[in-house]
Amino acid sequence: GGRAAVIFNATIMNDQHRDVLKWFLQNCNLYKMIVNPSGTFKCTSIETYSFIFIKGTPTQKIEYYEFETNKIKSIQSNTIV
Repeated sequence: GGRAAVIFNATIMNDQHRDVLKWFLQNCNLYKMIVNPSGTFKCTSIETYSFIFIKGTPTQKIEYYEFETNKIKSIQSNTIV
């Protein structure tokens, strides 16, 4: 039931990491995904993803935010069936 956030580089959305994403959807309420623009974190110049979740219950709905430098590019809300 704990709340947490984890930062991944953009490769988390590649097919090779499908199992990690599947685990989050099945074992955590991944209620927010934030796409951070490249350069958000000093150590990387690529896009990163922030997963904000509550452990213990499967994901039913995800709020998806995509940022550009200094502004929100898009917001979506998706229900997982």
